[in-house]
Amino acid sequence: ELAYSEITGIAVYTGDVVLLQRGDGNKEASVIRADQVRLDEQKQDIEANGRVRSQLLLEQTPGPRQSKEPGRTEFTGDRMTFVDATRRVVFSGDASMDTIEAGEAQRLTAERITLDMLPERRALKNLEAVAADKGEVRATLPEGRVTIGTRLTYDAETDRYVVTGTQALFVSRSATAGPGICEVGTGTELSFLRTEGWSNVKNKGGSVGTARERKCAEVLK
Repeated sequence: ELAYSEITGIAVYTGDVVLLQRGDGNKEASVIRADQVRLDEQKQDIEANGRVRSQLLLEQTPGPRQSKEPGRTEFTGDRMTFVDATRRVVFSGDASMDTIEAGEAQRLTAERITLDMLPERRALKNLEAVAADKGEVRATLPEGRVTIGTRLTYDAETDRYVVTGTQALFVSRSATAGPGICEVGTGTELSFLRTEGWSNVKNKGGSVGTARERKCAEVLK
């Protein structure tokens, strides 16, 4: 069902809606599925509500690697908004983000995931994920690394994550202790590069956080 106002230039689609957007060379760039999609043709803003599932073609990192073929990233949530003037996309309500890089699946879950895009490009500038009350932000990264906290930020230019929480965790498979054993860093702030298997762990006030080996099954529940 379509309701359209010529005065405002706003179209509202309801039902099992599929919105397809084309990119350069008329190639498929993004797909949005939802129970309702609101499109502002003048501002190019989009709002989707209800069982939102979206597929976007995103460049993983800017700078030297920007020539890489964009990868398809899948998002889900109860609601999605895109504001073209600020190049900001927000998925909220049990949100998730899934991507595959070099054959390895990566997943991010949170109450709200916010992406700020670079102007005129489908490249990520930065990302923020925030947990709901008593919830958590969980990211599964390459090489089996997992980080858990209440807030996660990612800066694409530096390729760096920062995770905070009352007891934020950074978990990686132990290279020396054998299968089933993980190295676990615990603190209120974790900082690490996307492609590296170690993390700077510290507590509020600047003290160094803890690091120890534990059974992976005990940590990665």
